[in-house]
Amino acid sequence: MTGIERRQYEMLVRVRNFGETNRALFGSSPVAQQTFAAVGAAIDELGAADMKKMSASASARADRREAARRTLMELVQNVAQLARTLRAEGRTLPAFDLPRSKSAMTLLTAGRQFAVDVAPFDADFAGHGMGAAHIASTTGAFETAMNSQGMSRTEHVAARARIRELMGGAIRCVRRLDLIVANDLHRDEVIQAQWKQLRRLEDPRTSRGVIDAPPPPAGTDTPAPQVA
Repeated sequence: MTGIERRQYEMLVRVRNFGETNRALFGSSPVAQQTFAAVGAAIDELGAADMKKMSASASARADRREAARRTLMELVQNVAQLARTLRAEGRTLPAFDLPRSKSAMTLLTAGRQFAVDVAPFDADFAGHGMGAAHIASTTGAFETAMNSQGMSRTEHVAARARIRELMGGAIRCVRRLDLIVANDLHRDEVIQAQWKQLRRLEDPRTSRGVIDAPPPPAGTDTPAPQVA
């Protein structure tokens, strides 16, 4: 979520908690109950969408690719070292030359070739945790991490759009609650003060909060302030 969305999310949580704490106040209003429930459902979905967006972020993709690349590189280096040891003991094995290039495709090709070359000697290499199946699996994991960039970008855009959609719907629900609280509970000054406070969006860049205030009670002449 963006900074403003994070503050709006925190406000939504306060609204939900207010509805749960003061459930009795809205016992005769099915609309209020349904609207509070909708806010709660939006909060749950927003959390899930934000987690999905973060997991599909560029930095997360880069971290996964780098971790997979590092794992495969260490594996092929160990395979090459074991092959040298076995040849020194008189065994006849393929060269298992390490790639000179540091490109991802060169490393991927080396991993595939090592898996093929190890197969006839699988007992020796598997005994050291470097069997053909393990090499193939590690190579496949690196390939998947390489190819996930486009898909993750699509997922990131979709999650971002879903967050905007959910947030917009939740804010509309809160505006409906603004009217219910203002009209049905306008004589309760304590509740009015609590509602005004929980609807505040705190701006960390300033010493004052940015007010996302509800409209005034019905029957007053004060114009309603602009809300998010």
